[in-house]
Amino acid sequence: MRKFYFIVLAFITIQSCTKDENCAGIIIHQVKITDSLGKAVVFDKFFTICLNTKPDTLVIDRYLSDSLQYYPLIDDTYSDVFTKKEVNTNFKFVGIKGTDTLTSPYVFKYDGCHIQLISGVSKIIHQK
Repeated sequence: MRKFYFIVLAFITIQSCTKDENCAGIIIHQVKITDSLGKAVVFDKFFTICLNTKPDTLVIDRYLSDSLQYYPLIDDTYSDVFTKKEVNTNFKFVGIKGTDTLTSPYVFKYDGCHIQLISGVSKIIHQK
């Protein structure tokens, strides 16, 4: 059922894009999180918070093809959290393991087709 839902969302996203050939598909933004030895940090829970005028918490399951080191930040199916096209929007990734919390800031914008990363890291070495 999850695959069906993802395919339907992908189709809707593709249909709402302009006819530009670079508009096809869904772009997924992720962050790689390891400890100082290069081992995956496995959080009890994780999510991304939209910090702009429309606060929203995005809870994205891990994608099937990803290893435990990669955490999804946002993908094109969340374009509705952007209040305007081409305006930078602030987000914060949050990972929680027990009483330990990791946060990392990000800025994304939506161009009407895909969500684009403006600033933020793609790899974090988490030291508890």
